[in-house]
Amino acid sequence: MREELTFTIKQITEQIGISEDTTRYYEKIALLPRAERKDNGHRGYRQEDIDTIRLLSCLRKRGCRWEKCDLFWQSLLMLIPRNIPNWWNT
Repeated sequence: MREELTFTIKQITEQIGISEDTTRYYEKIALLPRAERKDNGHRGYRQEDIDTIRLLSCLRKRGCRWEKCDLFWQSLLMLIPRNIPNWWNT
C-alpha cells in the first residue's frame, strides 16, 4: 500500500463531522473511490479523499440529490486533473 494513505475512517469522519456509515455509503454508491486497505485490513484514506468527502458533504447540505451530485462529480473529474491538491480551495 502507498505511504500517503495515512488517515483512518474514524479520523476523517471526526475531522469532517459525518458518520463512518456515510463514508462507507459514499464508497458503495461510487461517489467516493473505494479506499485501499492498510496491512491491518483497515481502510486507508488520502487527503484527496478527505477533500472529496468535504465537497460531497457540502453539496448534500445544500440539497443536491445524489443523482445530480454524481453527474456533477463525474463531469468535474473529467475537467479537473486529480493531481492538483485542494483545487477547489484556490
